[in-house]
Amino acid sequence: MQLIFTPGFSTSSIVTDISGRGIGMDVVKNKIERLGGSVKVESKPGFGSTFELKLPLTIAVYQAMLIRVGKERYAIPFTNIIKNIEISTREVRHIKGEEAIIINNKIVPLLRLQRVFQLPVQEEKNISIVIVEKVGQLIGIVVDQLLGKQEVIVKNFKSKLLENTRGFAGATILGDGNIVLIIDVNSLI
Repeated sequence: MQLIFTPGFSTSSIVTDISGRGIGMDVVKNKIERLGGSVKVESKPGFGSTFELKLPLTIAVYQAMLIRVGKERYAIPFTNIIKNIEISTREVRHIKGEEAIIINNKIVPLLRLQRVFQLPVQEEKNISIVIVEKVGQLIGIVVDQLLGKQEVIVKNFKSKLLENTRGFAGATILGDGNIVLIIDVNSLI
């Protein structure tokens, strides 16, 4: 069974430009072991194979919405997201000195991440908003751009310097090698 984890191993009888040159199981096994996990394979002739992946509890996999605020990318876990909307700046109301929008006759306060992260605020005609929920209350998080859905592996901050950082649940490394901070909606609001 361990043969399939050998670099360069392929089950394709003919290697072409299209087949037999993908990421091998050796890469998968090495990545999982670097995270502190393991890979187990069981196979029965005529029935197929079972791959069991074990990851440490310190690692969580989330579906997240990648967003851009200023020049930086962040991720918001889908567990907090109700929906995404784009509105005109004319739809923003000022209630008791705070920005809000009205959705289905409900007042939804706005939280601008540019201000929270102390980034320069840019003027815009349209605003992208991620509607999140915290204890039954809807809040609109204003972002510069929605970049799409992504599965992320969350790594918690283990450093004493970073563990009390407000507003972030941890970080992840994207496929392009860039580090993205994961927003902790509950501690931000």
